[in-house]
Amino acid sequence: APGRPAGGAAGVWGGGGRMKRMPVWLKWGILALLAISAAVPVLERTVLEPRGLTWRAGIGRCCILFLTLDAIALVVWTGVLLWRKPTNALHRWAVVVSIGLLCLMAGGIGRFMVRISIPYERVIERDGRWVVEESPPLDSGSNYYDYYGPFVRGIEPLAGSFYLELFRSGEGG
Repeated sequence: APGRPAGGAAGVWGGGGRMKRMPVWLKWGILALLAISAAVPVLERTVLEPRGLTWRAGIGRCCILFLTLDAIALVVWTGVLLWRKPTNALHRWAVVVSIGLLCLMAGGIGRFMVRISIPYERVIERDGRWVVEESPPLDSGSNYYDYYGPFVRGIEPLAGSFYLELFRSGEGG
């Protein structure tokens, strides 16, 4: 029928070719990203910390990115539904502008969270072994941790770390 896609998507399309529900691929994609973002801290607490390990900064960046993408996808889908509802052109353009601004805000908040909460990391060779050098966003020094692979690092700071020097001199904590 005209206005309907071929291939059995009739459950998504109502009468007159209008979408009534969120597509299954979008729903499962959003749920998968939310599940991954929720599983990362749970795995850190239950599996990694008892072994003296923690996630590297890139995993935290991915979690923030996933949550930001979820927010943008939900806002855009809401916009699609609202776009189809009003018949007045002025209302449609108000919906487009509002959705655009909400997407920009979600993206900006995600970038801000990455900048302020996720440290810069790199793997270097120090004293004959591979270590992760971490530079926290609001500190001037570097901390060094044992390197265990591309996804995890040690929890305890190694000798020469900025935080260890602060605590030894009595200025920290």
